[in-house]
Amino acid sequence: MRGGSREVREVFGRGAEARCEAGFELRGRHESQWAAVVSVAGKIGTTPQTLLNWVRQHERDIGQREGVTTAEAVRVKELERWVRELRRADEICATLQIAPSGRRRCVACERNPALR
Repeated sequence: MRGGSREVREVFGRGAEARCEAGFELRGRHESQWAAVVSVAGKIGTTPQTLLNWVRQHERDIGQREGVTTAEAVRVKELERWVRELRRADEICATLQIAPSGRRRCVACERNPALR
């Protein structure tokens, strides 16, 4: 998912997923998926391409299309954020010369092993 995209629920509220599913189901009444999407998009006030993206993401979420599900994408973002925080904490500890145990390292002890 691109950075500018938002979940269907955020844009149109709780009923938006139902609209997306309705667009998904209307495909049987039209000659193509694109024709169904164009028909529904005008009725719900969005662009056809946006609705098509939502329909395809919905297909991924329910397992009808290959790709990353919404839940997986959210989990990856959380893990990436966690890794960034850990790396930042590591940098701070390295700058302050704090050992992983939480104790400060003695710079003099590191230079002269006899002082350990």
